Amino acid sequence: MDSRGAPTAGRTGPSNTKELLLQTASALTDSCVFWYRPGEDLPAELPEQLAPQEGEAHTLWDARAMEALQALLNGLPPPPSQGRRLLQFRHGQTSGAWAEVRYVTLEDGILAAVKGLTQEQEQDLLRQSQLDHVTGLYHREAFIQLLAQRTAEPEGNGALVLARINHLDQVNDQLGSRQGDLVLRGLTRTLQALLHSRELAGRCGAEFFLYLNPVPTRELLEERLRILCAALHRKLDEGITITANLGVLDGLEQGFRYDELYEKVRLALRSSAQRGEGTFEIYRPELQPPPEPVRTPLPEGPSARDSRIFVRTFGYFDVFVDGNPIHFQGGQAKELMALLVDRRGGFLNSSEAIACLWENEPANKTTFARFRKVAMRLKRSLEEAGAADILESRGGERRVIPEKFRCDYYEYLDGGRGERAAPTAYMTNYSWAESTLADLIGAE
Repeated sequence: MDSRGAPTAGRTGPSNTKELLLQTASALTDSCVFWYRPGEDLPAELPEQLAPQEGEAHTLWDARAMEALQALLNGLPPPPSQGRRLLQFRHGQTSGAWAEVRYVTLEDGILAAVKGLTQEQEQDLLRQSQLDHVTGLYHREAFIQLLAQRTAEPEGNGALVLARINHLDQVNDQLGSRQGDLVLRGLTRTLQALLHSRELAGRCGAEFFLYLNPVPTRELLEERLRILCAALHRKLDEGITITANLGVLDGLEQGFRYDELYEKVRLALRSSAQRGEGTFEIYRPELQPPPEPVRTPLPEGPSARDSRIFVRTFGYFDVFVDGNPIHFQGGQAKELMALLVDRRGGFLNSSEAIACLWENEPANKTTFARFRKVAMRLKRSLEEAGAADILESRGGERRVIPEKFRCDYYEYLDGGRGERAAPTAYMTNYSWAESTLADLIGAE
């Protein structure tokens, strides 16, 4: 060092560089800053350094918290990279403890800055985690939880509405997904202006979920539904007309099973679609389909007869090789396979996949890195099962090759419509698949 205590030029080795980084980061942030090399133990003094002072962070740092932090650091993108992650972990009997982790990954380790969140920050984070990032409405899971709370209240026997937005896919295809998001936000503002106190709105794909307060008469409910249909009808400057069909279940009861409610509003929505765009239908028992008749198996073409691979989409999604289900390396690898099957041989790019796999997160460096890992796990899963040739990758896009396997969805579209009733369940593992099911039902 020179007489002022500054490091002498040209004499800063790796260890000194590390010290300078630590000192600089500590001076710029109120977080706990430390150096970590993946695969090694965390610094022994870290729990004590992270322990909150009175009136500061709400997060408590026990052994479980340390394990969660170490797992997060070991899973960061390779160097060089930097970013911010939110860490959630269990503490005692709770699962809602959160911390903020900022990081810079370098060749010889990771510079990490960790800060526990206050109780107020945790509550704000929880609220944000319940919202769809495009519209600001509740996402599907949060809506279901809040719906259960509403129906448990004395005046909670209102109506569940499933609103299917028509021609949104046309907007995305012709004008781009950004314009599609603008349309969704406009529809959201309209819905929010029409909802009363303590009513709910959620969104999943091209569908909105609504909870409407109970009304004294059926006539008043029908009037509200007519207003909703009219308000969601709009003609864009580009000549595309947006309309909505509504399926409605009136008189909700406490202790419901959501899958049963959804089945009823979906049947009402199907009936509405058959009547024409811009209409609504309130569920009645007569909408239940008759028992499916016994049918003779469809004739199998050469490719179907010779294939060892079968993909099941009606009901729970699974892929079988020689009658045995494939064990996928992670749930998201399996979901990516489902997305590709849903595309029916069309290519799927990374941004489109991220929008479904991480519904409430934007496409950025972090989610692109996660997606590459998921795609690699899918590839390895198919290779281990001897089914790698059903997948094709080209220029960062992926697709399945329909000629290489059998699939109940494809067989239904290719000739099975006349042999059986429309399916009542499609890839029930995944919420985004509900739009395909709605299309299948609407085509009947």
